[in-house]
Amino acid sequence: MFLFSNTPAMKFYCVLFLLAAILKFSDSCLVIGYSEPPACACKTLKLDSHNIIGNKVVNNSLYGYVFSSTIKAPEIIVDDCFVQMYCEDGYELYIFDTDKGAKIGDYSLDGFCNPFPQKWQVDTGNGIEGYKELKGVCALKTGCACPFLQLDSSNIDVYLGENESYKNHIKGYAIQAPEVTQYKEDGCQHRRQCPEGWQIYTVWNPSGQNFLSTVANVTWTSDCTSQKKMEWTRYYWQPGVTQYSWTTFLSAFCVDFSRRV
Repeated sequence: MFLFSNTPAMKFYCVLFLLAAILKFSDSCLVIGYSEPPACACKTLKLDSHNIIGNKVVNNSLYGYVFSSTIKAPEIIVDDCFVQMYCEDGYELYIFDTDKGAKIGDYSLDGFCNPFPQKWQVDTGNGIEGYKELKGVCALKTGCACPFLQLDSSNIDVYLGENESYKNHIKGYAIQAPEVTQYKEDGCQHRRQCPEGWQIYTVWNPSGQNFLSTVANVTWTSDCTSQKKMEWTRYYWQPGVTQYSWTTFLSAFCVDFSRRV
């Protein structure tokens, strides 16, 4: 059974749309029309780590947040002209079109396909909006305002596969996610470490970072410094020097150069 939640805004829109489909006005007189509306062919797409890069939304802060988070595909139910999209517990739902996006959060998203322009009409919480292609993704809730992506052997090639230093010097060795050894009071990760004999690499620029640099191959600590911009401050220490910088993308991974895979 299709579980359409019938939010007030969506119920009102559906009633108006159905009336418009069968009624039309001509010369101030009501005319009953019985012609069939076009078939509903509105598009949906599940986003996850394997296709999020290929569906980039330019200059969109929500896309940047999702891209930098641990993500998985949502559940999508399409029943004729209706759609419902939701995430499992522990994840928040985000939706995107080619030029915009919205955070749905813990709630399910309900929509109705308008077959004339072939656009989904969805209630984003700020009224009804039209989405030509409804793309959904679930981002892991961490309790931290800044996004953090967990990299391990299952997804590292997706994010670093085009990075030359990764392809030439790291790819092919055993990789796993580091252990988080300290959280801050705001719920954000602060310290991480790898098992003995493994090397840690911190990632802040997946496409252009040089992993041969000694700056990459150190244990950084991090603070979420701005809830508005969702930026991380990264710190590491050398004798007499404290290095720090800001980034919206942050991750880390461990490498065992004694093990080929």
